[in-house]
Amino acid sequence: MGSHGLTGPGRLMFGSTTHRVLRRVEVPVLAIPPVKSGTPAPARTWPGRWVMAPVDLRAKDARDALTAALVTDALGSQLLLLHVVDAGSLSMWQRLDLPRSNRERLMKTRAEARLGALRARTEAAVATTTRVVAGSPAAQIAAAAADRQVGLVIMTRRRGQGLFGPRQGSISYQVLCNAKTPVLALPSHNKWIRRAVGLKAKRSAA
Repeated sequence: MGSHGLTGPGRLMFGSTTHRVLRRVEVPVLAIPPVKSGTPAPARTWPGRWVMAPVDLRAKDARDALTAALVTDALGSQLLLLHVVDAGSLSMWQRLDLPRSNRERLMKTRAEARLGALRARTEAAVATTTRVVAGSPAAQIAAAAADRQVGLVIMTRRRGQGLFGPRQGSISYQVLCNAKTPVLALPSHNKWIRRAVGLKAKRSAA
Protein backbone atom coordinates (compact mmCIF):
# COMPACT_ATOMS: atom_id res chain seq x y z
CA MET A 1 0.00 0.00 0.00
CA GLY A 2 1.09 3.54 -0.66
CA SER A 3 0.58 6.45 1.72
CA HIS A 4 0.28 10.21 1.47
CA GLY A 5 2.37 12.40 3.76
CA LEU A 6 0.96 15.23 5.81
CA THR A 7 2.57 17.87 8.00
CA GLY A 8 1.73 19.33 11.38
CA PRO A 9 -0.93 17.74 13.64
CA GLY A 10 -2.22 15.56 10.79
CA ARG A 11 1.13 13.88 10.24
CA LEU A 12 0.12 10.63 11.94
CA MET A 13 -3.05 10.39 9.86
CA PHE A 14 -4.93 8.20 12.37
CA GLY A 15 -8.03 8.26 10.19
CA SER A 16 -6.29 7.26 6.98
CA THR A 17 -7.03 4.10 5.03
CA THR A 18 -3.46 2.84 5.40
CA HIS A 19 -3.52 3.26 9.16
CA ARG A 20 -6.86 1.47 9.48
CA VAL A 21 -5.55 -1.41 7.37
CA LEU A 22 -2.42 -1.69 9.53
CA ARG A 23 -4.65 -1.91 12.58
CA ARG A 24 -7.09 -4.52 11.31
CA VAL A 25 -5.64 -6.75 8.61
CA GLU A 26 -4.42 -10.26 9.48
CA VAL A 27 -1.86 -10.66 6.69
CA PRO A 28 1.50 -8.92 6.16
CA VAL A 29 1.25 -5.38 4.77
CA LEU A 30 4.10 -3.63 2.94
CA ALA A 31 3.48 0.10 3.38
CA ILE A 32 5.40 2.52 1.18
CA PRO A 33 6.22 6.05 2.45
CA PRO A 34 5.20 9.10 0.41
CA VAL A 35 7.19 9.47 -2.80
CA LYS A 36 8.09 13.01 -3.82
CA SER A 37 8.69 14.25 -7.34
CA GLY A 38 12.16 13.28 -8.53
CA THR A 39 12.56 10.38 -6.10
CA PRO A 40 14.70 7.68 -7.78
CA ALA A 41 13.28 4.23 -8.35
CA PRO A 42 14.28 1.47 -5.90
CA ALA A 43 17.54 -0.27 -6.74
CA ARG A 44 17.39 -3.74 -8.25
CA THR A 45 19.13 -4.97 -5.10
CA TRP A 46 16.36 -3.64 -2.80
CA PRO A 47 16.16 -3.88 0.16
CA GLY A 48 19.94 -3.92 0.06
CA ARG A 49 22.30 -4.96 2.83
CA TRP A 50 20.20 -4.15 5.90
CA VAL A 51 16.73 -5.02 7.10
CA MET A 52 15.82 -3.76 10.56
CA ALA A 53 13.44 -5.31 13.08
CA PRO A 54 12.57 -3.31 16.21
CA VAL A 55 11.78 -5.61 19.16
CA ASP A 56 10.11 -4.64 22.43
CA LEU A 57 11.72 -7.38 24.60
CA ARG A 58 8.47 -8.73 25.95
CA ALA A 59 6.94 -12.18 26.06
CA LYS A 60 6.87 -12.74 22.28
CA ASP A 61 10.18 -11.10 21.37
CA ALA A 62 11.89 -14.36 20.39
CA ARG A 63 9.09 -15.26 17.99
CA ASP A 64 9.06 -11.77 16.50
CA ALA A 65 12.82 -11.83 15.98
CA LEU A 66 12.74 -15.28 14.38
CA THR A 67 9.96 -14.31 11.98
CA ALA A 68 11.88 -11.17 10.96
CA ALA A 69 14.98 -13.31 10.45
CA LEU A 70 13.11 -15.67 8.10
CA VAL A 71 11.83 -12.75 6.01
CA THR A 72 15.28 -11.14 5.94
CA ASP A 73 16.91 -14.38 4.83
CA ALA A 74 14.38 -14.73 2.00
CA LEU A 75 15.32 -11.21 0.85
CA GLY A 76 19.06 -11.96 0.92
CA SER A 77 19.84 -9.24 3.45
CA GLN A 78 21.33 -8.98 6.95
CA LEU A 79 19.20 -8.35 10.03
CA LEU A 80 19.57 -5.49 12.52
CA LEU A 81 17.66 -6.10 15.75
CA LEU A 82 16.91 -2.77 17.43
CA HIS A 83 15.53 -2.03 20.87
CA VAL A 84 14.51 1.44 22.05
CA VAL A 85 14.95 1.90 25.79
CA ASP A 86 12.07 3.49 27.68
CA ALA A 87 13.31 4.38 31.18
CA GLY A 88 9.71 4.88 32.27
CA SER A 89 9.26 1.09 32.41
CA LEU A 90 11.42 0.90 35.56
CA SER A 91 9.70 0.54 38.93
CA MET A 92 8.79 3.70 40.84
CA TRP A 93 11.56 3.26 43.42
CA GLN A 94 14.15 2.80 40.66
CA ARG A 95 13.02 5.99 38.92
CA LEU A 96 13.22 7.95 42.17
CA ASP A 97 16.51 6.44 43.29
CA LEU A 98 18.52 6.63 40.07
CA PRO A 99 19.53 9.70 38.04
CA ARG A 100 18.21 9.70 34.45
CA SER A 101 21.59 8.79 32.95
CA ASN A 102 21.93 5.82 35.29
CA ARG A 103 18.37 4.67 34.55
CA GLU A 104 19.07 4.60 30.85
CA ARG A 105 22.39 2.83 31.40
CA LEU A 106 20.68 0.15 33.49
CA MET A 107 17.98 -0.37 30.87
CA LYS A 108 20.52 -0.52 28.05
CA THR A 109 22.58 -3.13 29.89
CA ARG A 110 19.53 -5.34 30.34
CA ALA A 111 18.44 -4.82 26.75
CA GLU A 112 21.88 -5.63 25.34
CA ALA A 113 21.93 -8.91 27.26
CA ARG A 114 18.49 -9.89 25.95
CA LEU A 115 19.31 -8.88 22.38
CA GLY A 116 22.45 -11.00 22.59
CA ALA A 117 20.28 -14.01 23.42
CA LEU A 118 17.95 -13.22 20.52
CA ARG A 119 20.88 -12.85 18.15
CA ALA A 120 22.11 -16.32 19.11
CA ARG A 121 18.76 -17.69 17.92
CA THR A 122 18.32 -15.67 14.73
CA GLU A 123 21.85 -16.22 13.42
CA ALA A 124 20.88 -19.79 12.59
CA ALA A 125 18.70 -18.24 9.88
CA VAL A 126 20.48 -15.01 8.90
CA ALA A 127 23.50 -12.86 9.79
CA THR A 128 22.36 -10.61 12.65
CA THR A 129 23.64 -7.59 14.53
CA THR A 130 22.06 -5.70 17.44
CA ARG A 131 21.70 -2.11 18.61
CA VAL A 132 20.18 -0.43 21.69
CA VAL A 133 19.16 3.25 21.73
CA ALA A 134 17.11 5.44 24.09
CA GLY A 135 14.25 7.81 23.34
CA SER A 136 10.89 7.90 21.56
CA PRO A 137 10.35 4.53 19.77
CA ALA A 138 9.04 5.87 16.44
CA ALA A 139 11.65 8.66 16.21
CA GLN A 140 14.56 6.40 17.16
CA ILE A 141 13.51 3.66 14.76
CA ALA A 142 13.34 6.18 11.93
CA ALA A 143 16.74 7.64 12.89
CA ALA A 144 18.38 4.20 13.06
CA ALA A 145 16.93 3.29 9.65
CA ALA A 146 18.47 6.42 8.13
CA ASP A 147 21.81 5.94 9.91
CA ARG A 148 22.27 2.36 8.68
CA GLN A 149 20.66 3.01 5.28
CA VAL A 150 18.12 0.32 6.03
CA GLY A 151 16.01 -0.69 3.03
CA LEU A 152 13.12 -2.22 4.97
CA VAL A 153 11.77 -2.07 8.51
CA ILE A 154 9.93 -5.17 9.75
CA MET A 155 7.52 -4.66 12.63
CA THR A 156 5.08 -7.01 14.35
CA ARG A 157 1.79 -5.32 15.14
CA ARG A 158 0.58 -5.38 18.74
CA ARG A 159 -2.82 -4.52 20.12
CA GLY A 160 -3.02 -1.65 22.62
CA GLN A 161 -3.59 -2.27 26.32
CA GLY A 162 -6.74 -0.69 27.73
CA LEU A 163 -8.49 2.46 26.54
CA PHE A 164 -5.31 4.52 26.56
CA GLY A 165 -2.94 1.99 25.01
CA PRO A 166 -1.59 2.51 21.47
CA ARG A 167 -3.87 1.18 18.80
CA GLN A 168 -2.65 -1.79 16.81
CA GLY A 169 -0.29 -0.62 14.08
CA SER A 170 0.06 2.96 15.36
CA ILE A 171 3.82 2.83 15.97
CA SER A 172 4.27 1.12 12.61
CA TYR A 173 2.46 4.01 10.98
CA GLN A 174 4.44 6.64 12.90
CA VAL A 175 7.62 5.01 11.64
CA LEU A 176 6.24 5.11 8.10
CA CYS A 177 5.48 8.82 8.46
CA ASN A 178 8.83 9.74 10.02
CA ALA A 179 11.16 7.48 8.04
CA LYS A 180 11.75 7.28 4.31
CA THR A 181 11.83 3.51 4.49
CA PRO A 182 9.12 0.99 3.58
CA VAL A 183 7.59 -0.79 6.57
CA LEU A 184 6.55 -4.44 6.46
CA ALA A 185 3.93 -4.86 9.20
CA LEU A 186 3.50 -8.50 10.20
CA PRO A 187 0.48 -9.95 12.00
CA SER A 188 1.05 -11.31 15.49
CA HIS A 189 -1.50 -14.11 15.63
CA ASN A 190 -0.20 -17.65 16.08
CA LYS A 191 -1.76 -19.14 12.94
CA TRP A 192 0.15 -16.83 10.60
CA ILE A 193 3.43 -17.26 12.51
CA ARG A 194 3.18 -21.08 12.40
CA ARG A 195 2.49 -20.96 8.67
CA ALA A 196 5.50 -18.72 8.00
CA VAL A 197 7.84 -20.93 10.02
CA GLY A 198 6.38 -24.07 8.42
CA LEU A 199 6.96 -22.75 4.89
CA LYS A 200 10.60 -22.00 5.75
CA ALA A 201 11.07 -25.50 7.15
CA LYS A 202 9.63 -27.10 3.99
CA ARG A 203 11.88 -25.04 1.71
CA SER A 204 14.94 -25.89 3.77
CA ALA A 205 14.12 -29.59 3.61
CA ALA A 206 13.66 -29.42 -0.16
